[in-house]
Amino acid sequence: MVQNGTGRRAWASIRGLEGEPPLSIGGKTGTGDNRRYQYAAGGAATGARPPRDAHCAGRGRDGVRGRNVTTLLSVADYAELAEHDERYVTELVRGVVVREPRPRHRHGQIQVEIAFQLRAWAGTRDASVTVESGYILSDDPATVRGPDVAVVLGSRSSDGQPGGWLRGAPDLAVEILSPSDTSTAVHQKTLQYLEAGARLVWIVDPDARTVTIYRPDGSANLVRAHEVLTGEDVLPGLSVDLSDVMQ
Repeated sequence: MVQNGTGRRAWASIRGLEGEPPLSIGGKTGTGDNRRYQYAAGGAATGARPPRDAHCAGRGRDGVRGRNVTTLLSVADYAELAEHDERYVTELVRGVVVREPRPRHRHGQIQVEIAFQLRAWAGTRDASVTVESGYILSDDPATVRGPDVAVVLGSRSSDGQPGGWLRGAPDLAVEILSPSDTSTAVHQKTLQYLEAGARLVWIVDPDARTVTIYRPDGSANLVRAHEVLTGEDVLPGLSVDLSDVMQ
């Protein structure tokens, strides 16, 4: 412990009756912060720091000795990350790596059923269906999302793109809520899809047994488990009985 190190401020703030510090106080000897990522409660990363021999776009030291600030990653930085934890899935949100626990069994069942229904529809059309594939929604701020299920209309190539991800949002993005999701995070994710070009966003709530449909014009509506979910004019001819999905 060092009185003149990290414990200096606390030591200077304590005074005895004679005006002198009544005790010695200190902080740990500095060994440096070697964490590659910084995570908050709930699994959200509050920042990412590049290795000492690497360079990442964004901020590094702020000029004050010993004080680190958040380093924002670019899409290319994120694509090159070699550190993976199989317990979590990650996305890049506004330059920060955000991780979430792997989905539960119920989540996976609904995901597979929706993907099956969409794949059956896409089979005779010029469309593709993906599951958890990355989409580059923005370069500044750098954002890469991986919707639970997505539909892309027409032919789009990911050749030459970081991570082999498609640039821009899918035409339909489907997100299935998990217990770790907050309303603010879901709202942010929905807006990011729409702003990047998505024509429909489905937010599936397994507990409420509902799907909320969001559109670029700001309109939205709720479909319940006993009702039919359609592709509207984006996926014409698609009709999904939600009772089959939510069973």
